[in-house]
Amino acid sequence: MKKPEPKLHHFLPQNCYFNAFAAPELLNNKLAIWVHTANQQPLCQQIEKTGAIKEIYSIRDVHVRFNRELENILERIESKLAPIIKKLIKQKSDDDFSYLEKEAIATFVAMMKVRTPWHKGLLTDVFSKLRQVIALRKTNENPTGILEKIVDKDHASKLRCDTESISDEKLSNFEDFLSINNPFSHSLLSQLKINAKIIYEQMQWGFTLSHPEIPFITCDNPVACCREDHTQVGVGLAFPDVTIYFAVSPKIAFYGYKDPTIGVHRSIPTPVTQLNKEETQLFNSRTAISASKYLYSADRDIDSKLQTILDKKSALGLFSWQR
Repeated sequence: MKKPEPKLHHFLPQNCYFNAFAAPELLNNKLAIWVHTANQQPLCQQIEKTGAIKEIYSIRDVHVRFNRELENILERIESKLAPIIKKLIKQKSDDDFSYLEKEAIATFVAMMKVRTPWHKGLLTDVFSKLRQVIALRKTNENPTGILEKIVDKDHASKLRCDTESISDEKLSNFEDFLSINNPFSHSLLSQLKINAKIIYEQMQWGFTLSHPEIPFITCDNPVACCREDHTQVGVGLAFPDVTIYFAVSPKIAFYGYKDPTIGVHRSIPTPVTQLNKEETQLFNSRTAISASKYLYSADRDIDSKLQTILDKKSALGLFSWQR
């Protein structure tokens, strides 16, 4: 009998990523992790039930059945990348990595950026506002201001660049795009490809090692993309001053930035830096700022500053999906 397809889609892949953050103790004989959210006590939860949402990548067809094509595509990409990411986690450097293996690292970081609930929510917001713009343009009304609130959230998104002043011909193309069954699927895969190319070809890389007493944590939006002053998180990779922070495991993290004054050389090993306690805590704070709603760690107790960040985000009404 054919194995039934999973209904719980993991936006944090277990095999090559999430399992590395597992707590030392099992929960009912299964890997577990500590879940932290605003104004609540930490919860120990099985990893197989965490970092996942039912049918997040699915759409309903005309027969009200789930189309899981995007999930299947992501699983195939994952399976190709998993050995390289596990090698990086074990080795804690990319010494002796081939060009293809380094390209796989860039692809993995890009995938972890675009496959989250936060990113899906962003695209849903973009699509909704594009439909409003199209409707107003058809009646010769002024759509100025509709996209204003989302412009700074993801500069890399082609869908909203100069939309309010776009030509009628291109606007018709957008309307055709929005009419397809799953614009989210097409957009996610397109942005994955674009972001991977930027990370590999345009960004300087570095790896950092956490302090032995303070492991890196992760979250439900694990690739933190910050502007130069580190106050604006969630921006796209088109910005010249964007920096990526991404904990690959509790012991090693990736960062990338743009510096056009020096070339990108993938032929040499990526520099590895050992962080002290304060630097590791700072890295974790960027992860907390990037979080949509949840932080995940191997330990029950985390730095109180990280919990404060979650509490403040909750007070501002920035959380929108359920565990």
